[in-house]
Amino acid sequence: MRLFIACPVSLDVVAECKRVQSGLSGARFSFVKDFHVTLKFLGEVAPKIAEQVVVALGKVHFSAFDASLSCLGVFPSMESPRVVWLGVEPAAEFISLQRQVDDVLSSLFPKEKEFVPHLTIARVKEGVPKLPNSPVVPQSWHISRFVLYESVLTKEGSQYRVVAEFPLRQAEPL
Repeated sequence: MRLFIACPVSLDVVAECKRVQSGLSGARFSFVKDFHVTLKFLGEVAPKIAEQVVVALGKVHFSAFDASLSCLGVFPSMESPRVVWLGVEPAAEFISLQRQVDDVLSSLFPKEKEFVPHLTIARVKEGVPKLPNSPVVPQSWHISRFVLYESVLTKEGSQYRVVAEFPLRQAEPL
């Protein structure tokens, strides 16, 4: 099983991702169709280990929070771009959630060296992309859960299947 852990996004965020994709030019791209904020990519995992992952992720205790899109960027650099992404805020909340995920999985997988919260919108196949001049519309959505997904590779690209969902705690009313 090829697994990863991510926070899903709202339909408004998906629409903004597609709008920004349509403004990309100057390179050959592979456009992402399913958008999410990846917290950790696990790779190929045996079914027995996947069961342990589900148990471990159930130990994450984190409060739900509101997020929004921020800026447009590339990894690793504009001189050698491989990925075009949209940043997400509040970065500190995503980083804290990702660290908890890393901590509960530390006996099964190595910890991430560096985590930059983002939504991948395209992979650069060839050339240097020209990024659109229009600003990113800061669409907002509520992060109320994170998901363990299986990525199934097909001729049409990756298909994602939900393995398990993990709700985040709701804030106490004032």
